[in-house]
Amino acid sequence: MSHTCALCKTEIGNTSLIFKKSDIEINSLIPPNRLAENDLVCVTCFNEMLEDPKSNTKKARITTLVDIVKNEMDKNQTDMDVIFEVLDAEMGKWSLSEATKAAYLVEITDIVEDVMHHKLNNSKQGV
Repeated sequence: MSHTCALCKTEIGNTSLIFKKSDIEINSLIPPNRLAENDLVCVTCFNEMLEDPKSNTKKARITTLVDIVKNEMDKNQTDMDVIFEVLDAEMGKWSLSEATKAAYLVEITDIVEDVMHHKLNNSKQGV
């Protein structure tokens, strides 16, 4: 028996991957309001939700944190303790556990290092 994707109305074959609302929520995605508990979602729609900051809370939060770092760097702030205080204040608005906050900081560490490295190289070159 084939099913239909609740979002794009495409027929989902028997051998295709299908996702339920619970799968979407487990992946920290925000399910569309019109999605009922038993509705099915195709792989294409699920992947689009993973890429969309409006439905992917984690991706949107990482983007926000990276933007904060870039803004602080643009203000010539190079003291990482100060930057992390600003990041912590932002994450405090999201009602996250300390473990989740730490996970976000670990995830953006590489991005922060790249931004910092680029900023310092440009300042040495007079750019």
